[in-house]
Amino acid sequence: MYPCKQLIHGIQVKPSIKAHNGLTINDFQIKYYNSICEIMTENSSALSDSDDFFLNANYLQFIENNPPKDFTFCYLTFEQNHRMVGFMACQIKYFSAAQSLNFEQNENKSLPFKKWLAEKVAYNTLIVGNLMLTGDHSFFFKKDTLNFDEKKQLFTEGVNFAKQKLADQGTKINAVFIKDFELGSDNHRLIQSLEDYNEFQVEPNFVFNLRKEWQNFDDYLDALSSKYRVRAKRAFKKRQTLEFKEFNVERIIAYKDRIYTLYEQVCSNSAVNLIQLNPNYFVNLKNEFEDDFKLFGYLKDNQLLGFFTTLRNGEELEAHFLGYEMSQNAPYQIYLNMLFEIVKQGIDTRVKRIVFARTAHEIKSSIGAEAIEMSLFFKHENCLFNHVLPLTLPILSPREKWTPRQPFK
Repeated sequence: MYPCKQLIHGIQVKPSIKAHNGLTINDFQIKYYNSICEIMTENSSALSDSDDFFLNANYLQFIENNPPKDFTFCYLTFEQNHRMVGFMACQIKYFSAAQSLNFEQNENKSLPFKKWLAEKVAYNTLIVGNLMLTGDHSFFFKKDTLNFDEKKQLFTEGVNFAKQKLADQGTKINAVFIKDFELGSDNHRLIQSLEDYNEFQVEPNFVFNLRKEWQNFDDYLDALSSKYRVRAKRAFKKRQTLEFKEFNVERIIAYKDRIYTLYEQVCSNSAVNLIQLNPNYFVNLKNEFEDDFKLFGYLKDNQLLGFFTTLRNGEELEAHFLGYEMSQNAPYQIYLNMLFEIVKQGIDTRVKRIVFARTAHEIKSSIGAEAIEMSLFFKHENCLFNHVLPLTLPILSPREKWTPRQPFK
């Protein structure tokens, strides 16, 4: 396990008594922790039942030890008769719309109003989930242990308890943000039943489902229609003069500054950017997770022009962070080649699907990824602001208009 940054022993809670980190409700106990280490000290197998890599103790401890800028963390466990039946991972961040949203300078008349409105949207936020990922990596309840109403009560009481504990530690939470749920999923239905939360959809998650008959990348290319197969081969031809390499940890260290510069280039051009990675993130991620994390680069005369990363999550491959030299993207079709290479790796590693996350809708659709609508939920402590929030979001961050593609025969 990744070494703990801090170690604070949890305190056993007696029935019906609030203690340092516990709250008892009926025969359930909710416990609050500031660190994964606290949980693992009490119960070393606490998270062993999760099949989600991103709710694994090692991953959560790694993020805690290598946090994005201005992020802190907290966790909740849910127990019944001193047996763990659920878990929630939370992040705490001061959210500022003015700092996180990149408004187009050509918006003319609407730009001053958007900037004014964005300056009003700033508060301490409790995030149930992970802003570094797209998808439901926020909480779980063990299967066949709780009914719907019990889950709903525990979730509601857990969020309130976390807010109380954070306030006791000097952090007043103004808003709760719960992310991301595929429409119709069990967790989506649960959060949808909570009171006073605004549900909204932003950009969809792009998911690529791999077909069983694809034994290699050529099988995938053969499945494309003629138009898209020609387009793919044209992209491959453009990148022929580039060197393509998988980076081991020594090479990541050697190119660390350049990798981070390229990552920042892409972030600065994103419409929404909620995080700023730790400069040592990629080096430490490779050191910790070895074969589950991969970083690949495109080089010209030893100059890194672009890189992308992937994380293995069971039968899924997560397309993680990337970066590229904007001025060199068109001549070498760097971004499109990255997408094709991730598809190839998904086929070679026999995963069932690839999570490409948000943004770049049409180009992801053009390689075969499908747009999956995701719900996010938000509640502000101020009732008036909570009421008008659904009106402000479409103004500050309107959804992109795009045309789905049909690349297969």
